[in-house]
Amino acid sequence: HDHGGSDDHYGSADDGYVSQPDESQQSDEAGSNQVSEQVANDSATPLSEQVDTGGDSLRRSGEEALQPVEGNPEKKTVASKFDFDGDQLADSLLEISFVADVFPGEIQIGDPYVDPFASVDPRTLGSISGTVRGSGAPLDEFGIFIFSAPDGIDDGYWEPAPVYEFNYDGNGSYTAKVMAGTYYVEAWGFDPVSGKSYQADVYGNESDDDLPTSLTLVDDSTAFTEIDFDLEEEYVMQHSFASVSSSLAIDEGEIYGAFLDLTPIDENNATLTDYPVYSLHVDFDGSIRGEAPVGDFLVELVSHGKPMDLASDVIWSITDGGNSFEALQVAVKQSYRVSGRVTDQDGDGVWADILFVDPQDEDEITYPSWEPVHMGPEQGEFLEGSFSVKVPEGSYKILAREHSGLFEDDYYNGASFAEAQIVVINGDLADVNFTMEDAPFSSITIRLEDNASNPVTGAWFNLFDGDDEFGPMFFPEVEESIDGNYTLNIPEGAYKVEVSAPDYKSFFMVRDDFGDVAWEEAYWEVASSIETKDGETTSLGTATLERHEFEDWQRFEMEWFDASDTDFVGNTIKGTVKTSQGGAVPNARIIARTEDHLIWIDHVETFRDGSFEVDNLPDGKWVIFAEPPFESDEFQSYRESDPNRQPVLLDGGQTVENVDLVLQGSNVSGRVVFPKKNKSTGITKIQSLGDAQVWVFQDNDADGEPDFNDWFYEADSMFNEAFSHTDDKGFFSLSLPEGGTYSLKLDLPGRMASLSPKPITFQLKNPDQEIKIGNAIKLEWSTNKKVDKFDVRRKVKSSDESYKTVFSSDSDRLEPDATSYVDNGITPGISYQYRVVAIDTASNTEENLSGDDVKVSNPIIYLAPPSKSVSGFVGDDQSQSVSGALIEAWRTEGEGWASALSETNGSYELTLGPGEWEVSVFRPYETKVNWVYDAPPARVSFKADSSVEKKVLEPFVVSTMAGGKVTGSIQLPSGKTATELSQYVFIDVYDPMGKGDWSNPDSDGNFEIPLQPGEYELSIWVDPLLTGYGSPAGQI
Repeated sequence: HDHGGSDDHYGSADDGYVSQPDESQQSDEAGSNQVSEQVANDSATPLSEQVDTGGDSLRRSGEEALQPVEGNPEKKTVASKFDFDGDQLADSLLEISFVADVFPGEIQIGDPYVDPFASVDPRTLGSISGTVRGSGAPLDEFGIFIFSAPDGIDDGYWEPAPVYEFNYDGNGSYTAKVMAGTYYVEAWGFDPVSGKSYQADVYGNESDDDLPTSLTLVDDSTAFTEIDFDLEEEYVMQHSFASVSSSLAIDEGEIYGAFLDLTPIDENNATLTDYPVYSLHVDFDGSIRGEAPVGDFLVELVSHGKPMDLASDVIWSITDGGNSFEALQVAVKQSYRVSGRVTDQDGDGVWADILFVDPQDEDEITYPSWEPVHMGPEQGEFLEGSFSVKVPEGSYKILAREHSGLFEDDYYNGASFAEAQIVVINGDLADVNFTMEDAPFSSITIRLEDNASNPVTGAWFNLFDGDDEFGPMFFPEVEESIDGNYTLNIPEGAYKVEVSAPDYKSFFMVRDDFGDVAWEEAYWEVASSIETKDGETTSLGTATLERHEFEDWQRFEMEWFDASDTDFVGNTIKGTVKTSQGGAVPNARIIARTEDHLIWIDHVETFRDGSFEVDNLPDGKWVIFAEPPFESDEFQSYRESDPNRQPVLLDGGQTVENVDLVLQGSNVSGRVVFPKKNKSTGITKIQSLGDAQVWVFQDNDADGEPDFNDWFYEADSMFNEAFSHTDDKGFFSLSLPEGGTYSLKLDLPGRMASLSPKPITFQLKNPDQEIKIGNAIKLEWSTNKKVDKFDVRRKVKSSDESYKTVFSSDSDRLEPDATSYVDNGITPGISYQYRVVAIDTASNTEENLSGDDVKVSNPIIYLAPPSKSVSGFVGDDQSQSVSGALIEAWRTEGEGWASALSETNGSYELTLGPGEWEVSVFRPYETKVNWVYDAPPARVSFKADSSVEKKVLEPFVVSTMAGGKVTGSIQLPSGKTATELSQYVFIDVYDPMGKGDWSNPDSDGNFEIPLQPGEYELSIWVDPLLTGYGSPAGQI
């Protein structure tokens, strides 16, 4: 309340408040302490309190008289307009009034921010102090990050320490007071005079072999001084480029997928970065031509198609102008087969990736090529978990890594990287076996039953990221009993649970009006999440599933199926879907089509064990294949099985079994999304884009165009390209046979053509290693800290470079109510690490948000909204606004269209792109209206650039249907209801130009359609769901 001079600051009984007598307005220390936790750093004196003692005594349906509070007849509770706990009983309100010394103030309702330092005496805190230098000179601009590493300094997230006070003491010095705990200290810096940045460094990490030093603070007796840093200058790639040429001295036929990586070095030939800053493509004949940055570089050969290394260390000094280097001597390497089996502690097979790790560098991993797994009966028994891969000769430590998180990583002959055996591979190697140990996991229990309380068996479960709609889906390990009870084993985390079973609807777990668990047809946004903890079991009680009301042929509009044909005998195909490594694939989509493509069935999905059954198939030749469940990270490295496999001949109601489909491996995957604004709420959210065509093509000169148009392309050279399409969740995957430089182009559905992005160019260095392609990364966060601005900072993953802001200036930083950001400035194929920084401008302090509070997506292809739009108004010839009119726009040259429906007031807005467009108004397709638009379309043009243009068109005026009408009736067929008649029968009256109208019969079978004068054709269309009846001939 605003306690000013008026008497209006007390609520009335109508708004849920009652006034208090003046003598109740007391000021005491106890009251002040009660509110100090919620109004940090402000002294406050409570004026009045109202406490509900009657509980939930009042229902919504009516208000009762004010009830005296027990022990104090002056205080009264009133009927509330709210039901906070969802028990259908009205709840009374708690009123707290106070006077603050500082105005304006802030009041938080809900989960309040708890100041971790509220009761801390700063004199009891330990401290950390030191200096930060760059190349020996004190730095005035530097950053200090004090953090803990509960999961390890190398693998886990760095958790910000609770720093009570931080002071920049000048001349590169700093002092921090920190709560008790064990921490590490990181520093980075910048010299504004020279413009030099300095590499981030963790204290004690003097060399690559040193572990950072941890500091344990207990109390004020713990003071760590001289925590000093002398930072190395960060390498900045020159903007000056020069031409280079060379070749590989090799006579081994054509070369595909080879690169030269350039890593900058200093005058002592020590590398300045821990990753290459530039790459040059090696042509198929071994020649090297291109441009590279000026400077001194260590040159390394990367080649996975034909494994080879440079015979010796090579240093190039690239100067302005032309640089021609002598041929590079090459040592060709052989590849050998490594085979074995991965099992759990019970001896059951486990599907895991097999990785080959550099014995000197745990982060340097070689991804092998997997050999095809032969699973047919002619090959004999196949043991799950078996693997056979090929890897270049060399010395490695071999690692088995399973994707579900239910098993710990396992090194061959060693409990860890440090203890693992170094394996020299100079020939084929068999019996490389792994036994994986269980990782900590959590469990969910649930019982499934139908409406008659009968158990539901054979169910499957999809667990989605509980915080990120675009996070990965997880398939749990499922234990099922015959009475409908299930146990799901999963890594701990936040999940949204979806469940389904054969012949049943898919249900999400939601919360009902009372806050209790319920199950219903829903989607991610409205589903409720649950938190699970390792070692704990969460019970979800009983879920009641509902059967589908219609048969599959009705639900999926299989118009070719005639349910009334009693002589029809359907055929059945049964089989399994597995990966190319032999793992069963749940939730894979099965596509069955006739050889002539006339019938296409794609609604069947595999069960938990990867098995499937497609029934009611007509006689004939059927081609069947499978698509992976892309929304699961586990299967994004696969693509469809062979879509042109040998057809299956079906005849006379037979059942063909053992149709086993094997998903092909893929090495390029991605997801296409776009921003969409909800017109009712005004909120813009990211949506998945389905039905986009994806073309990836060879582009060695990185100009965004296919190489077969370039001068250096030879007609007899191999041109690599691949095609795919996005599914309804926006995912795609494909496989490229060779490494190289490629570009990706999207062919969007016509309505989205104005969002078409530029080609995305990327490098595929190892075709045996999957790469996720995107032009953006989405970040989401939450915090209850009081901030003025948010900054988003990133660096190349696992590099020593410092985090740098993604914004061009401080004014671009995000407002305090921001909870997400799409970084569309990334380089495709590069992995990044991010920090979201909360900034308090008043105190000039910064704080990194906790790792638990920040979610970072995989790379996504983000279709940025265009900057061109057109708006206008739709009215009729009676001067009334027209809502629900369909406004469509077409690009006059090239593909592209957009559409929108007019609002209640007749207004509309279309988002378009560059070029000339035609805009017109149409009757909505599935809504009956009494008007028509006869005038020509409007034309509008936009510049072919990124400038913002907003144009307004003259109003569209539609004509009301009048002057004539068609009336008639439909006789109710025997055995059908009036509801079925009005639902499944449509009367269409249109002229040859498409003008006219339509109607359904009413409950008596009558219809009336107003029309303008003219000649029309009347036809009746009967939905196939009205079984046993067809459409009669049309009439003029």
